[in-house]
Amino acid sequence: MAGRDFSKISPKIWSSQKFKQLSCEKSQLCYLYLLTGKHQTNAGIGEVPIPYAAYDLGWSNEDVQAAFQECEDVGLIERDPETDEVLITNWFVHNVPMNPKHRKGVVHTFERVES
Repeated sequence: MAGRDFSKISPKIWSSQKFKQLSCEKSQLCYLYLLTGKHQTNAGIGEVPIPYAAYDLGWSNEDVQAAFQECEDVGLIERDPETDEVLITNWFVHNVPMNPKHRKGVVHTFERVES
């Protein structure tokens, strides 16, 4: 899955009940990493192996696993540990396809999802 150059992040993230449920800054940073990182696609789903995230964030695999789990527990992401695919829930609330070509690209991305 190819990354993208741009995504929208609503300022409402800071008042989001799900985001505020995250117990620490590490989990919040992890979510922002998943939302904006180079593994993210135009469809809000990316392949993010824990060791990749650990390297990017400078954390241990265990810290990443814990942050991923907390993000999943509060409903911000869905993760398939078999494929390492991470879906940002509600991605399309803020990242609606802007035109038919963009929509076609999103559909193409979803066709390559293994989960």
